[in-house]
Amino acid sequence: MTRFSTIPEAIAFYSQKNPDKLCLADGETELTYARFFRAVRGFASFLVENGCKTGDRVLLQAEQSVQFTVAEFGVQFAGCVCVPLDSSAPDKRISEVAKQTGASVLLLREPSAAFPAALSIRDTLSFGEAHPVDDNAGIDPGALSEILFTTGTTGASKGVMHTFRSEAACAYNQIHSFSATEDDVWIIPMPLNHAMGLRKLHAALLSGGTAVITDGVAFAGRLFEGMDRYGVTILSLVPAYLSVLLRLWSENLAKYNGRLRFVRVGSAAAPREDLLALSKVLPDVAVSICYGSTEASDCAFFNYIGAPGKQGCVGHVNENTRILLLNDEGSPIEWPDVPGRIAIEGENVMAGYYGEPELTASVLQNGRLLTGDVGYFDADGLLYLLGRADEVINSGGYKISPAEVEEAAMKLEGVADCACISAPDRTLGQIPKLAVKMKPGFVFEPEKIYRALSCALERHLLPREIVETENIPRTASGKIQRALLARQIGEDELCR
Repeated sequence: MTRFSTIPEAIAFYSQKNPDKLCLADGETELTYARFFRAVRGFASFLVENGCKTGDRVLLQAEQSVQFTVAEFGVQFAGCVCVPLDSSAPDKRISEVAKQTGASVLLLREPSAAFPAALSIRDTLSFGEAHPVDDNAGIDPGALSEILFTTGTTGASKGVMHTFRSEAACAYNQIHSFSATEDDVWIIPMPLNHAMGLRKLHAALLSGGTAVITDGVAFAGRLFEGMDRYGVTILSLVPAYLSVLLRLWSENLAKYNGRLRFVRVGSAAAPREDLLALSKVLPDVAVSICYGSTEASDCAFFNYIGAPGKQGCVGHVNENTRILLLNDEGSPIEWPDVPGRIAIEGENVMAGYYGEPELTASVLQNGRLLTGDVGYFDADGLLYLLGRADEVINSGGYKISPAEVEEAAMKLEGVADCACISAPDRTLGQIPKLAVKMKPGFVFEPEKIYRALSCALERHLLPREIVETENIPRTASGKIQRALLARQIGEDELCR
C-alpha cells in the first residue's frame, strides 16, 4: 500500500488511480473518488475566495452525511483547521466553541437566525461544484488540521489538536489493525465529531476503500440497508450500539456471518457477555476490541475470538506506535507482569490541548503522551489494562483492578450490571466497593453475592462493601463514570 503524509494527498492519488470507484455513500448521496476530489477542491477554492487563510479555524456541525465529509476535506485542502461539533450542538455551545477557537466560518446543519452568516453543510456540494478546482495548493504535514472537542470520564471538554501528519498516522493505525485494503467497505454509524467515527472514515479514504455513512443504530434498518446495498466488510461499533443490536436485532445481524470480515467494538470497556454473544452470532467474523483515545487513536487491538479468558487484555501494540510502562520515578519498566503507567510514543500522538498549555505540558513530556492509565505486558508482549491510575485501588499494598472484580460479578446469576470503586479505609487506605444493578425479578442479597465472589476471587480482591443501585452511569463508549457513581451511592445512602 502506498504511504501518504496526509489524507488529502491520498484522496488526490485515488482520484487518479480509481476515478470511478465509489468513495462515499450515505443512503442519499454517492460520490466516486473523482467527483469527491473535485467537490473538496472546489469547496476549498470557495473558502479561499471568501477570505479563509491557512490556519483559520472552521467550525462544522458533524452531520452523518457525504456533505459533511466534503466540507471537512474542503477545509483541509484549503489549509484550514476543521473543528467538528455534534450535529445536535445547541446555539450556546456553537457560540462558545466559535469564540474559543476564533472560528472564521461556521458550517451548520441548518440555517440559523442566531448565526446569519453561517453556511449550510447541505449546500456543500453545490458550493464546491460551482467553483474552480485548484490543484496546486500544498499542505504542510506538520500544520494543524483538526481540533476535536471531547469529554470522557476524566473531566471537562478538551480541544485535542492533531496535525495533518498525526491525523494520517491515526488512520494508518486503523488500517493496520483491520489489515484493510482498497477492497474493503467500511460502514460508520458513530458520530463524525468523535474520534471513533472520524478515524474510521479517515482510514477508509486513506486506504482507498469505500465509506458508508449511517446514523447510529437507533435506525437499525438504515444500517442493515447500507450493509446489504454496498457489501460492507468492516463494521465498527461502540459498546452501547452493540448492546442495542444484540438485544433487538441479533437475527438480522446473524445474516452477515461470512459477509463481514471484521467487527470492531471500539472500547476495552465493552461488556464481556456482549462480546461473547457477538462471537456466537458471527462465529466466522473476526471480533476485536481496541485501546485508544482521542489523543492518539487506536494504539492496541485484540482479536477476542479464541481468547475470551484474557481479562483486561487489549492486545498487540500497533506497528506505528510504541507503548511504554513507567514506574513512579518515570523510568521504563522492562519486565513482564509488572504494572506501570502507560505512555505512548509515535506520530499518532496529538499536538496538545487547544488553549491549555499547562494541561498539555502535564501529559506531553519528552515526546510521550502520559495517558493516566495503568497496565502491564505479559511474556507474549500483550498489553493488559488495569484501569485509570486514579481508579486502581491500592488496598494495603495490593493493586486491585476494578475490571477484574467487575468481570467476576457479571458472571453471577441475576447481575445485570456492576461497577467496582474505591472506598476509604483507616487500616488499608482503600478498599474495593461494589455497586450492583440486579436483573428484573432478582432480589439483591449482598451476602449471597459476597459468598459467590469468594469462590472466584482472591481474598484481597473481594469487595468489602456491596450496594445496590438502579443505574451504573456510563459514557457513550461504555466507560463507567466512577466519580459520578460514587456521588450517586453516597447521595442515595443505599443499604449494605
